[in-house]
Amino acid sequence: MGETLIANFAVSLYFVFFWAIGLVLFFGYLFLAEPSLPMVIFSVALFVIFSAILSIIFSTVEGIYRVILYEYAANDKFPPDFAQELVTGAIKNQHL
Repeated sequence: MGETLIANFAVSLYFVFFWAIGLVLFFGYLFLAEPSLPMVIFSVALFVIFSAILSIIFSTVEGIYRVILYEYAANDKFPPDFAQELVTGAIKNQHL
């Protein structure tokens, strides 16, 4: 349970970081450019699309991490493409 909480928190921090970068770019573009109504509408639409894509990517990453944690907790095995020390480090730090 704690491992999943840590994974959610870590993934959420990355999501907020990238979303904030997009937000800064969005407002920076609006302030630096000469805003007209079509440009504002286009920028808002682009930011909404960016946010949706970012949400999809990070929810997928979170789901993959949960599956890896479950696989390790249930079977004590890792998928062959993942670094074992990353997951065991997250789990061992919780049980100390």
